[in-house]
Amino acid sequence: MSNLTRASRHLSTLESTGYAFTAFLASQGQVGASIAETVLRGLVAPFGHGVWTAILSVVLFRQSGLKHFRITGAVLLNYLFVALLHGFWDGLPRVSYLVLPFGVHISVVSLIISVIGMAVLGGLWRQALRRQAQEPVVLVARQGEPSADLGTLEN
Repeated sequence: MSNLTRASRHLSTLESTGYAFTAFLASQGQVGASIAETVLRGLVAPFGHGVWTAILSVVLFRQSGLKHFRITGAVLLNYLFVALLHGFWDGLPRVSYLVLPFGVHISVVSLIISVIGMAVLGGLWRQALRRQAQEPVVLVARQGEPSADLGTLEN
């Protein structure tokens, strides 16, 4: 897992804590409401922030050079796309729910946004695999460092 995705998941954990506290206050102190909110967000969180960060990271690293990031039109469009998904995730009303076993309710809006994010990430993954299959692999080893394919390079 990349450091960007890991950081994103830590931030989503902090955000989920805020939602759990809000549910606790809105329920007038019922701990069960806070626990239910925490479980629900724990189930759907991997399909939110982590996926959105991965989408933007893929495009950013694909557009950048070896030593510098390049902010291109594709990067900006993907930033707007993931910001839009996040805005819908947080802002659309939760009026339709799927009821899973044990009484867990999952918002249909969250489910649809998760599917869209996973589909886009899956498409980027397939593009990367096709690109990797088409490009030759170049192995580079520094002088004096071992390499599984090249052995140790000497002067």
